[in-house]
Amino acid sequence: MYFPFMFAKQNEASAIVELDSSLFQKITPVFMPNNTGSSKKNIQKIIKKNINFILVVNFQKKGFPTQKDIQDNFIDDILKDYSKFSLAYIVDNTTKNEHIDAFISSNQKLEKSLIFKEDYIDEPYIKGLKLKYNFYILPKVGLTFAANTSNKNSVLVFDGFDKQVRNSDYPTKSYFSDLHYTYPNLASVGFGDFTITGKDPQEGGSTPLAVALHLTKIDGNKAYVYHFVSDTQDKTKDVAGKFFESLNGLIKFVKANKGYSSNGISDFEKYHSNSHFPGLGVCKRMSMKHHLEILHNEI
Repeated sequence: MYFPFMFAKQNEASAIVELDSSLFQKITPVFMPNNTGSSKKNIQKIIKKNINFILVVNFQKKGFPTQKDIQDNFIDDILKDYSKFSLAYIVDNTTKNEHIDAFISSNQKLEKSLIFKEDYIDEPYIKGLKLKYNFYILPKVGLTFAANTSNKNSVLVFDGFDKQVRNSDYPTKSYFSDLHYTYPNLASVGFGDFTITGKDPQEGGSTPLAVALHLTKIDGNKAYVYHFVSDTQDKTKDVAGKFFESLNGLIKFVKANKGYSSNGISDFEKYHSNSHFPGLGVCKRMSMKHHLEILHNEI
């Protein structure tokens, strides 16, 4: 099973909604709401898609919803009549047993999972819990801790996207991960990542000096991300022009790799054919769709 960790933003939700429902027999999205406004609308799109997903209740970042916010605006509101979801709680160095106990005892009709950002000191306590999944975020969580606390429910998660501060700094190709291939040998029931956005939330910024498009590709047993950066990398505000420079490189790459296709690539090809710039958010959506489909096909 593949578990993509995603913020509950418009393009993330749209990436899920636009993919064929059959993919979600092997994909379970893990959503992290970033507010109680637009995130509610985006989760409602997922509800209409009628797929299983996991809702994180404590992302623990300033400005993000609190556990009470998640309870009031999601669990007790838009999700009260929806059954195809479960809950997850993030465990870090501030977490105590009583915090986990409170999470597990709440919402008793819903299955629970824990997300470990680092090793937790009380291994016997964790081992004794009955959880849907134990998510271990590598590399801060050690494989020894995962082995000692798993009850045949471990999911290894790795943020393989090497995010750059400037789009112009992306190389042609960067290594992503091999977890899609190695996870069964690591006593894990699945693997996860943060798609092509990375684990740190980012809001829209200023006009980029360069446009970068991203495509995931499996080479051998390893996943890589290919980056297509615009030739123009200056302060001009012609973002559409920079997009088409990047898109031309992407389309050339796709044509050179016979049989390399996906729903996301079809979207890129459509905008190339129509000479239409859909906006940078939609570009991210297309790359996410492609990433999800490519990794799904490797399971």
